[in-house]
Amino acid sequence: MLLRGVFAIPHYVWLAGWTVCVVAIAPLHWLVVLVVGRPWRPLFRLTTAYLRYTTHFGAYYALVANPFPGFLGWRGYPVELVHPAIEPQSRWKTLVRGALAIPAWVFSQVLDRTVDVVAFLGWFACLALGRMPKGMRDLNAYVLRYRQQTLGYLLLVTDAYPQLASGERYLPEQD
Repeated sequence: MLLRGVFAIPHYVWLAGWTVCVVAIAPLHWLVVLVVGRPWRPLFRLTTAYLRYTTHFGAYYALVANPFPGFLGWRGYPVELVHPAIEPQSRWKTLVRGALAIPAWVFSQVLDRTVDVVAFLGWFACLALGRMPKGMRDLNAYVLRYRQQTLGYLLLVTDAYPQLASGERYLPEQD
């Protein structure tokens, strides 16, 4: 717990590179979905691997999960992203996806600032208690879930708009 920020430095570098790659292919992916009506498998797989990785790293950084995450977004981390299979997507929604995603993206960014504060305070709680308090952990898991839904919508993994719904099915496995 004490050096989590230091251990996260390689992940920040890796995340920056991977984000540049995903952002660079996003217009191509958007064009494919617009023309064909469904995501292209290689771009879909790359994007979902990126989303799994950001889920793992986000859970590690926000003190939702404890093991050091891998760099490739492989399955098996305690907090896992479940994404739909490749499905047809509405072309008109795809055409205006960027504009439709703005409210969810802005709200996601506001929630991310909450995670930063809760993770900072939770770090002290972890040092004192040896674990993250359940309420703080669940709040960070909720925000992480909403952020990943927003990214999945924006990066054309799903046609479903991000939902604020909560419940036990959205919480990570208990330690």
